Amino acid sequence: MTVHRLPFESVFSDESGGNVKTPQGEYLPQGAFPIVDQGRSLIGGYTDERERLCGQGRPAIVFGDHTRCIKYIDFPFCMGADGVKVLRPRIDADLKYLYYFLGSLDLPSAGYDRHFKYLKRVEVVVPPRPEQRRIAAILDQADALKAKRREALAQLDSLTQSIFIEMFGDPATNSRDLPLSPLAEFGTWRSGGTPPRDQGHYFEGDIPWFSSGELESMYVNRSAEHISEEAIRKTSVKLVPSGSLMLGMYDTAALKASIAAIDCACNQAIAFALVDSDRAEVSYVYYAIVIGREHFRRLQRGVRQKNLNLSMIREIQIPWPPLAQQQTFATRIQAVEALKATHHAALTDLDALFAALQHRAFAGQLS
Repeated sequence: MTVHRLPFESVFSDESGGNVKTPQGEYLPQGAFPIVDQGRSLIGGYTDERERLCGQGRPAIVFGDHTRCIKYIDFPFCMGADGVKVLRPRIDADLKYLYYFLGSLDLPSAGYDRHFKYLKRVEVVVPPRPEQRRIAAILDQADALKAKRREALAQLDSLTQSIFIEMFGDPATNSRDLPLSPLAEFGTWRSGGTPPRDQGHYFEGDIPWFSSGELESMYVNRSAEHISEEAIRKTSVKLVPSGSLMLGMYDTAALKASIAAIDCACNQAIAFALVDSDRAEVSYVYYAIVIGREHFRRLQRGVRQKNLNLSMIREIQIPWPPLAQQQTFATRIQAVEALKATHHAALTDLDALFAALQHRAFAGQLS
């Protein structure tokens, strides 16, 4: 079997130009034609304007010039306005195979700079067309297994919110007319800090140190950066005890929430408190904030205010049902979280399997 290694620009045609691009401010929540941009979601929004269809709706690979996101698009779509590269093959090649090949690349990160320049330096592994289809079919099967796990996790996330609504109603509107209590009543709220960056030894410890952008899942224990015990002793950084509720305060991360699964630390963009278990269950407070997040953000931020502060966090009022009901809720959530942990572990294994299959496929070792 002859396998060629061809320059990127011999394999791909950049067909981004000549298409009508749709600015994000013109996205519709629903419409006739999906808009594909460089964001992580497959579809960014919609438009009803047929003349904005990209390349007469032909399948393509979309590359995010700033984000490095790579998407396989096999339906008619329109382009987002910024950082979108639309790629189609110049040669007789299987588009799905090329998509998986690009997805296997480890492109350097240049922040919000453009990354297409790195992609254009790549040599593309091109086996015969039947082998391309075989590789794409194998990777499709592995990817489908990953998709099923992600779907199961999404359903479990919906289940936890449904349990909350069934038991306590909508926290944004307090639809059950429960007593209200400010977050200040549930614990002592403080904010984190950042050690001086010019003191590199502060970032050489093993204490996880979170930024607000890392508050994604219910429980967190892994951070991108770590700090030392000396940083806790000598700077404005504070130790966040395990079990504390952490809430983002700034801009788009405002009221993003997570519970610390271990002792850790955080930057000044996060407020945290160890919830008083005699007054509330931390899992109840977490879900009250998560489900009512947009309402609480609008209530506190006003028209021009982009950030929250500790005073605003303390003043947020959430419904306060009897503690026994909160404990019943917490028990149910623990069962759901155990199922989610099982699915997460399986998804991690599938990610590793998929990466191994990709490596073997593009090294010519996939038998």
